[in-house]
Amino acid sequence: MLDIHSETSQNELFISYSRRDNAVAQQLIEGLKMQGLDPWFDMDDIPQGAKWWEQIKQGILSAQSFVFLVSSHSLRSEVCNWELHYAFELNKRIIPVMLEDVFADKELMSVVNTLTWTRPEALTVLASDNWKFIREINFVPLDSDPDQTVRQLIEVARTDLQYLEAHTRLLRRAVQWDNRERHRSFFLSGIEVEEAEDWLTDGLHKRPVPMDLQVDYIRQSRRAQRRTQRNVLASVSFALIIVSGLAVLAFFLFQQSQNNLDTSNVRGTEAALERDRANTGATEVANERDFSESLRLSGEAEEADDPETATLLAIRAMNASYTQEAETALMLGLERLGSRRVVQVNERINAVAFSEDSSLVVIGTGDGEIILWTLTIEDNGELGMTERWRIGAYPQTVQMVAISPDHRYIASVGIVEAIEDNILARFDVWETATGELVAQLDDSGYSYSSFGPFWYVGFISDGSLLTADGSTIKTWSIPDGEVIEQYFASNTYTGLAMDEGEFVVAVADDIFDENFLYKTIQLFNMDNEEALQESRLTDVTGGLALLDKIAIVGDENGSIYWLDFLAEDDPGLVSWIKDGFSLPYEVDFNASGQSIHTSAVEVISVSNDRRYILTTESNGTTILWDVNSRSPIRNVSNGGDTPIVNTHFSANSPHVITIETDGTMRAWDFVPEFFTVYACTQVSRDLHEAQFDFRTTDSEWRLYNISDQSPTCPKFEAPSS
Repeated sequence: MLDIHSETSQNELFISYSRRDNAVAQQLIEGLKMQGLDPWFDMDDIPQGAKWWEQIKQGILSAQSFVFLVSSHSLRSEVCNWELHYAFELNKRIIPVMLEDVFADKELMSVVNTLTWTRPEALTVLASDNWKFIREINFVPLDSDPDQTVRQLIEVARTDLQYLEAHTRLLRRAVQWDNRERHRSFFLSGIEVEEAEDWLTDGLHKRPVPMDLQVDYIRQSRRAQRRTQRNVLASVSFALIIVSGLAVLAFFLFQQSQNNLDTSNVRGTEAALERDRANTGATEVANERDFSESLRLSGEAEEADDPETATLLAIRAMNASYTQEAETALMLGLERLGSRRVVQVNERINAVAFSEDSSLVVIGTGDGEIILWTLTIEDNGELGMTERWRIGAYPQTVQMVAISPDHRYIASVGIVEAIEDNILARFDVWETATGELVAQLDDSGYSYSSFGPFWYVGFISDGSLLTADGSTIKTWSIPDGEVIEQYFASNTYTGLAMDEGEFVVAVADDIFDENFLYKTIQLFNMDNEEALQESRLTDVTGGLALLDKIAIVGDENGSIYWLDFLAEDDPGLVSWIKDGFSLPYEVDFNASGQSIHTSAVEVISVSNDRRYILTTESNGTTILWDVNSRSPIRNVSNGGDTPIVNTHFSANSPHVITIETDGTMRAWDFVPEFFTVYACTQVSRDLHEAQFDFRTTDSEWRLYNISDQSPTCPKFEAPSS
């Protein structure tokens, strides 16, 4: 993946030079500016305090041509060779300007052949390779008349200018797509795909040739466009069939009610009922029509080129009928607009924990770093994050993190060593204020089973710490790091969740019966070393939560189970314990799981008021549930396949937070209607009518086939008829 931000303005030329040739470079720059060009020049274009190499890469990426001032100084310059190497990597048009005759300087060439450097991205740069490539390119000689050199340079730079502009534009879009985990919201759409394919065909016979990244980006954009067209067509066709059928039914019922009313006053009551049924049918027709329109506008929103247009179309989709597709399209449109409902922390995230009051978030990365951020969640759902500290905690992946109830400590578990199936992890405690190590727990967390490795770390309400590996669970006093209690299971642990002095664990039974692999859920009281109750499920479990003696379990097939354990004073449990049984009481569980998700359920979160839960599957879809009715309320989706690491209920506002493996954090509304109210504050215009300025732009109302031209948001006036 090309590690560079692509949000940068476009320059026609990038000037690469040695500081020892500064006088000549300045003369060329002034001459180019006199001709109306604005070349990228590091003396002018790197802001004070900026990360200079990142700024240089942005300048090269955004330029249509790369001008290299060839001299004995630049050929031996480390930075010049970095710049040239990166320009070759991007398939940029290279224009060498010869400041001196370096071909005859054998001593210089012998020095160049020995020079090797390493770019900040850990890429090796050989000066000899750069020279080998550049000497094959037609160069512009430095004329005694500087104006003549400028004219030649401009003539070369502007040859095939339209092709070069498209090359730069598509490269920037492709890099942005690649940097954002190749998310579909960054694809080309509409006529852009056709124009890009024409450019790709043209590029087979031109220089610079298209990059592999550009080719892949264009092809994937075409595939995505075909998928969207098929999905929208299928949805609309299905909805139209339903609408047509319901319309016929409504008309028939209405006619029947009218006939009944006309033929007999005695049957007036029956006729009224028939009219009610007809009205109900008409309402169903209208609802299906609105549902179909919502799906159609959602597809149009994801294909729209302009972020503001995409957001407006998504708002209208939400207003027509709430659908998960409409909400996802609105979130992606706002992300493209730069809304603070979406923030990016640019880390490869493997573990996340939030403080109970939503003021802190700690992140564990795939590179072994632990990062603490302060988090603000505004009433309108906008997010703010400020990094407080980061530490290199482990040589490999951070597996889990937790924040103590009083915010004084952060606990973590991370992989120290992994040799084939032998995986060793370490449990640590850190001071929240400084990031200093407080305790390294005297424990080696070895864990491996047929289900994969498992570790857990979490704080109990009294401030003590609970840890688990594949075979042992312990509680620890913090900060001294002394063991308080140890718990045992009959087999391997694969999941754990805590609640008010109790915890449940998922235990791998390794028992096969009629092709089912059983998993047992055991309930522990923290005052007892052994499990008190257990219940057995088929299929491998994933996400796990405990709420008032109810274990909420997600399995690998996307089902959700609600397991009701017995109260401590339940006669069945009391008699079981009184009889002195050492094995856990087996809770009879016959209910089938609710097959709501389409893939494995990985994460389950509980709201602070214990009224709601969130269940999240491996493809990024999250479902909000009502605990009392045990029924789903609605879905949210991040619009792609990026896994969600964790979810969180905001403590101070009606929002749900999701955070993904690529570092994307999003705020979703409990009530979808509030989302459209917020979105209307982020747009500055409504869908526009036909515009006639330096180019003719068709009416967006007509382009997107919107007959109801009422204002998208209350603050906009209705378009003139």
